[in-house]
Order: sequence, then C-alpha cells, then structure tokens
Amino acid sequence: DDVVLTISSAGCNVLDYIIEGPGELVAVDFNQAQLAVLELKILCIKYLTYEQYWQIWSYSNFALFNEVWPKLRRHASKRCKEFWDDNGDLIRDNFMFAGTSGLMAKILSFPAGFIGLVDYMRQNTGKPYRQSFIFNLIVKFLSSSAWVPLG
Repeated sequence: DDVVLTISSAGCNVLDYIIEGPGELVAVDFNQAQLAVLELKILCIKYLTYEQYWQIWSYSNFALFNEVWPKLRRHASKRCKEFWDDNGDLIRDNFMFAGTSGLMAKILSFPAGFIGLVDYMRQNTGKPYRQSFIFNLIVKFLSSSAWVPLG
C-alpha cells in the first residue's frame, strides 16, 4: 500500500521500485527526456523480448530500435512519441554517452582506460567484484569528502 515518489532519471531506480510492488509509484523529473526514456523502457519491457530489450539498451542497436519503434509508438504517450521521433539517434549514438552523465562518462573513460580499469572490468564481468582492490578503491573514493557531485 506504500506510495513511492521518486526522481525518474533514466528509469532504472523506478523499475527497481516497481519490482518491490508499491501500491503506487510516481516518477517525476524536471527533464522531460528522462521521463521519455523511462516510458520507452517500460514499453520495451511490455512489448519486446528480453533479447530485443537487451540489444537496444545494452548495445545501442539502432537498426532494431528503428524496426520496433513503430510497434512501441502505438502504445506511447504523445510526449514520448514526440521525443523519440525527434531523438531516436540517441540510441544510434550510444545512449550511455548521451546527456550530462554521458559527458561525464566520456571524460572519465580516458583515465579509466589509462589506469587499466576498463580492461579489468571487461575481464571480470560477471565475477564477484566486492573483493576486488579496484572496486574497494572506487567505493573508498566515492565515500570520502574528496569529491563534489556535479549537477
């Protein structure tokens, strides 16, 4: 019976909260693009296979997005239709590098590659990471007062 109010962002937390089964969930965001991303994710979950969802959101499969968007569009809100009709290229250009967080990911990708973090993550995908030196170093850094969040 809980009512959850959350910031949408790209929708991952919203989807996680849905799994918990609140009585009602309200996602808000000043950035309408974030709400369009959340709605598209929900449409993909409802109307696509897991593999199609994974291809669009993990691999930025633009050809597949173009193939399934007409089907998803029939179920989308007016705002969602307008956003993705005009911005489908975000999928083509690798959605993970879109917007402010994407800019930060681009900026951090060079030092992450330089210190070997990218290779380390590729080699250890799917393995327990909590015992890793790199993981603990990142957690220690992020939990210290040595950084200031931007945005």
